[in-house]
Amino acid sequence: MIFEQTIAELTVRLACENPTWDYEKLQGALANLGYDLCPNTVKNILNAHGIEPAPEQTRLPSWSEFLKSHWESLAATDFFTTEVWTKNGLVAC
Repeated sequence: MIFEQTIAELTVRLACENPTWDYEKLQGALANLGYDLCPNTVKNILNAHGIEPAPEQTRLPSWSEFLKSHWESLAATDFFTTEVWTKNGLVAC
């Protein structure tokens, strides 16, 4: 019972944090974490928790949702520069 509750909580958390993912994508993410479920099981868990089905979740994330989900990667890119040889010498871009 505790194992099933843990899987359900993890499934709901993944679905809430990734609203554009469908059942198969959620099932794949759970498989990567070591939980082998079929897409119908994911569907049943989400329906039991009142989360709308995947076809209605196909909207693209808003700009603020995109930035929040990629903030760590975006912040890290501020520290990268590329040095390029030009006719004027070595230039940092």
